Amino acid sequence: MRIEYDKEAQASYIYVRKGKPAKTIKLMDSLLVDLDKKNNLVGIEILGPVPAKERGRVRTNFKVPVAT
Repeated sequence: MRIEYDKEAQASYIYVRKGKPAKTIKLMDSLLVDLDKKNNLVGIEILGPVPAKERGRVRTNFKVPVAT
């Protein structure tokens, strides 16, 4: 997992796993998720504040790997 932050855009991107995004799902204006062709989560784009409820939704609705 890798995180990039664009200071100018005030946006973050979390690379969850290797893979090429095939589609993007907009969960809210400031939260988008990228999925590969097998619907595996490959990245999360954060464009501003995200309520805890929405962060939990990503964790439960998409296969987010857990760091060990």
